[in-house]
Amino acid sequence: MYGSGKKISVLVTGANGFIGSHVCKKLLEDGFDVKALVRRVSDISSIKDMPIKIEYGSLNDIKDLRNVVKNVKIVIHLAAVMAEWGKKEYFEKVNVCGTRTLLDACLEENVKRFVFISSVAVEDFLKSKYKRYTLSKIPVSFSYALTKFEAEKIVMDYHDMGNISASIVRPCTVFGPGNPVTFNILNCLKSGRMIYTGKGDIFVPYSYVENLADAIALIAKNDSSSGKYYTVTDGIKITQKEFYEKICNKRGTNLSSIYIDIRLSYVIAWFLENVYRFFNIKSKPPQTLFNVFSHRNCSFKPLDENLKELGYEPKIKINEAVEKCISWYNNETKNI
Repeated sequence: MYGSGKKISVLVTGANGFIGSHVCKKLLEDGFDVKALVRRVSDISSIKDMPIKIEYGSLNDIKDLRNVVKNVKIVIHLAAVMAEWGKKEYFEKVNVCGTRTLLDACLEENVKRFVFISSVAVEDFLKSKYKRYTLSKIPVSFSYALTKFEAEKIVMDYHDMGNISASIVRPCTVFGPGNPVTFNILNCLKSGRMIYTGKGDIFVPYSYVENLADAIALIAKNDSSSGKYYTVTDGIKITQKEFYEKICNKRGTNLSSIYIDIRLSYVIAWFLENVYRFFNIKSKPPQTLFNVFSHRNCSFKPLDENLKELGYEPKIKINEAVEKCISWYNNETKNI
């Protein structure tokens, strides 16, 4: 185990993102030297004031990556294309080819540990608890889930060959300060109204971002996590509607709900996606099949047994997490 305060060097790719910035903060608290890999065009406002070394480079440039991972002991790979919509080629270039190139750079520079941040979408779209899957079970149009699956396989192939000690982390529905989705939800709920795909009665496996960062850091510094998969959730059994009602209750507002049948949502998403493809519209449709299927496949997920073995317990409980989100939102909108 890599102990706190030993100044082990850790590289975080996608460090300027919502999850990445929280991971960097946690690693600093644990006494690690932190490097951040970001694109040259990235907004680094979330990490610019942290005492970390910011490196610029591309996941598809082996020279960039060799220089960045030099003298690094642990790599936490967060950088990815995460979207409901887009061309499969772009997802493959970043999520699959970029991961392979980063692994090759790690091997050349003798990096010991590699923690790949995947997605619960791999589990949800496969409807299986097994850790190794077949591609045929993933709908081919869902490029995000498909390429995350392909990247997982590459990471574990390198691990199985004895080239590097790797772990896979699958975050669930992550929320918290700094997240655009959290902001949009709070903005919507400010009026006391919410439109649901379905009845709002699905159990959503929420994970507060600080808790997720704790879990990722714990996995990264534990040798016993090598070769294992971790599904990270706060382990609370709460429906989508109950979560939104909790936010409204904290604000002292009532929640008025509008429900769109899941079958109608599917038809709308199918129609919109085909229209956008026909007219070659680059932006994301207002409803997508990925979003509809995500709602359909959502389910309660208890605390991961592998995480429990590491001594993990979410430190921020749901009520405190909601209060932190509301406080952040109020601060972000006070001058608007």
